[in-house]
Amino acid sequence: MTIQRSKGYATRPSFSVEEIGQLIAFCCKSCKPGIICMVDNCYGEFVETQEPTNVGADIVVGSLIKNLGGGLAPTGGYICGRQDLIDRCAYRLSAPGLGKEVGANLGLLTSFYQGLFLAPTVVASAVKRGAIFTAGCYEALGFRVIPGSREVRRDIIQAVELGSREAMCAFCKGHPGQLHRWIAMSPRSLGHARLRQRRYHGRRSLRAGGPPSSSPPTAPSVPLRCVFSGWPDVVSRQAGGSS
Repeated sequence: MTIQRSKGYATRPSFSVEEIGQLIAFCCKSCKPGIICMVDNCYGEFVETQEPTNVGADIVVGSLIKNLGGGLAPTGGYICGRQDLIDRCAYRLSAPGLGKEVGANLGLLTSFYQGLFLAPTVVASAVKRGAIFTAGCYEALGFRVIPGSREVRRDIIQAVELGSREAMCAFCKGHPGQLHRWIAMSPRSLGHARLRQRRYHGRRSLRAGGPPSSSPPTAPSVPLRCVFSGWPDVVSRQAGGSS
């Protein structure tokens, strides 16, 4: 049986290690004892405090160009788990009887070891400064994000539903002004932008020694810039001027 831990490009919730353990206990231990359970662990390494092998997975596979490579491994993959299964995989990859004792390493072992050393820090940054920050920005703009910025993380994947072909094209082209046209079609997203703008201008006025402005400023011209810079820079930038 194969279990894919991360949702990848789908919109379903990713499985937690605890949920994987419950699934293994039900399917592989109770219903069909002796069945081999393999978990695709891509995007999930180091996100939680335990891995699928801790909850009953017989073998775990993954990619080194994702979490475990720390951003340094240019290629490669890994397998780990029961010794007899690892031996069988090695015999299939190289030759029976030789297994993992032979094979090309492409001169990349240094990158593999360095990437593995940095992987926990890189994954933590990807979750906190990448996925959670992105989810919070796009939630404030009115988009549906999976998972939400306050949900427990089970992998480093962050999905944003742009909602239309035009919005997707504008995002891929890097045209925040064009994307703003499609964002503005949602009253909820425009309301979020105006609320952020009022809050920022109110704080700035108080720091200058004056009362907050009674009339809220107009909506920002390019609110999507929050993805590339901080909120204050976005909400204070007006058409034809700057903060």
